[in-house]
Amino acid sequence: MATVLIVYSSPLGAAGETARAVMEELETRGLQVDLRPTTEVSSLNGYDAVVLGSAVHLRHWDREAMHFLTRHEADLAGTSTWLFQTGPYGRHGEDQHADPPHAVVELAARIGAEAPKVFRGNLSGPERNCDEVRHWSDRIADRLRADQVTHA
Repeated sequence: MATVLIVYSSPLGAAGETARAVMEELETRGLQVDLRPTTEVSSLNGYDAVVLGSAVHLRHWDREAMHFLTRHEADLAGTSTWLFQTGPYGRHGEDQHADPPHAVVELAARIGAEAPKVFRGNLSGPERNCDEVRHWSDRIADRLRADQVTHA
C-alpha cells in the first residue's frame, strides 16, 4: 500500500481544507495518508508520493509552500508528486489570473509533476468544488495503484 504525504500552506484555511478533502478521498481508496502543514515536514523519507497544496496570494504561491517546493526539489524529482492551489477568490470566483505562477510551473516541470491543479474558492463557500477535488484525488489514487502493480 502506498504512503502519501499531503502537505499544505494555508494561512486562511482553504488549502488546508482542500488538503483534508484529498486525504479523506485517498483514505477511502485504501491509501495510507499523512497530512501536515509544510512547516512540520523536514524529510520525505518513507513516502511513496507527495501532494503539495498552496494558497495563492496576489498571483503568488504562499511563501512556505514555495520554500517547501524548492527545499525538497531533489527528493520530489524522484517521487510521484502532485500540486494544487486554492484561490484566487473573486466575488463570483472569477479571476483572470487563476493560472499557476510561472515559477511553480517551472519547478513542477523540473520535478516531473504536472502543473498545479487550480481549485477556485473553498469547500465550504458558495463556490464549492467538492466533486472536482474528489475527481482529482481519484486520479491520484488510480495512478498510485497502477504504479504499485507495475512495480510488483
